Amino acid sequence: MSNHITIELCKEAAALGADAALVISPNYYKKAMQTDRVIEQFFTDVADASPIPVILYNMPGNSGINIPANVTTIKANAFGSCSGKTIGWERRHWR
Repeated sequence: MSNHITIELCKEAAALGADAALVISPNYYKKAMQTDRVIEQFFTDVADASPIPVILYNMPGNSGINIPANVTTIKANAFGSCSGKTIGWERRHWR
């Protein structure tokens, strides 16, 4: 999903009464999501535009994209409403 679609879904979820949005990285665009900066910008765009808190959902086994720990830390510090969830069984993803 693109930034635009993800933001629209966050707005729709809020309108339906959701308390937060669980957002996974846009795995359709894996090749574009190769740097920490690009991953960070995606979540920044979504969190800035979302009317409800955003939860970063890190599921590298299915998405093919690992949200780096430093990106999660940056987002947690920048947005009081941002948190994270990690699903991964490989030790290399534990930082």
